[in-house]
Parts: sequence; C-alpha cells; structure tokens
Amino acid sequence: MVYTIGHSNRNISDFMHILRKFNIELLVDIRTYPYSKFASDYNKESLFRSLKGNNIEYLYRGDTLGGLHPEGFERYRETQKYFEALFELLRYILMSNKTAVIMCAERDYNNCHRRFISEDLEKIILENNYDILIEHIVDEKGIDKTLDQYMI
Repeated sequence: MVYTIGHSNRNISDFMHILRKFNIELLVDIRTYPYSKFASDYNKESLFRSLKGNNIEYLYRGDTLGGLHPEGFERYRETQKYFEALFELLRYILMSNKTAVIMCAERDYNNCHRRFISEDLEKIILENNYDILIEHIVDEKGIDKTLDQYMI
C-alpha cells in the first residue's frame, strides 16, 4: 500500500498519530526544500527524529521528485530523469515491503504535485500489474483513491 499526505500546519503529534493509524513504515519526503519557516517540526532533521522515534523510515526524494524545477514541473514530468526517479522510488517501496506514504507540505493533494506523482505511479503500477494501491490520506478518518479518477 502506498499513501500520500500533506503535513500542512498539523501538529506533529497529530501527524504521527495519523501515520500510526495507517500503519506507515516508510515516509518518502518529496518536498524540494525539506524545511519550513512556519512548521519547524517538519524540518528534515526534526522530522527524521520524530519518525525514528515512531519506527518509521525516512527517505528524502525531493531532489528528484520535488515540485520546483526551473523548467516547471509539467515539463519535468516529460523527462527521462523523472520517470527514472519514479521507477527507482517504486522499486525501493517494493523491495522494502513496507507501507509507504509520500509526503509534501500541501494538505490537499489536488493542489500539490504529489497528485501528478501518484497518477504517474498508478499508470506504472497498472501497466506492470503490480498489486499496489495508492490512496491519499485526508485526515485520520478519511482517504481518497487515485485509481477512481481513471474509472470515470
């Protein structure tokens, strides 16, 4: 299972509670800049410590899957480097055999590049018949599914 989540302005304790509720074992950080002036608990080092204390692995991929690119994310999505980064991430998740969450800052995935990443991962998953679902964590009670968008 792969989830996505946006940390937004959530309290770090609430965030960790959500991760535990969904049995997250691996957090993939796709923020281009893994630091926040407004939510210092989500700075890379602080987040790493909080995750480690909850037995959750931290993996930074904002360097290859971050949303801020000089040419724009839409153009970056068309590059070989982007697809290699997606395949590398998917391979890592499959090899780890862990429940993973892809995290960025924006709470609503519809307003975040992780929407495109999850859609592109979903296409790869479907093309290769992998047994993986991608769902977006809204809060501790709710999820939204990427796959539903392809079934309309």
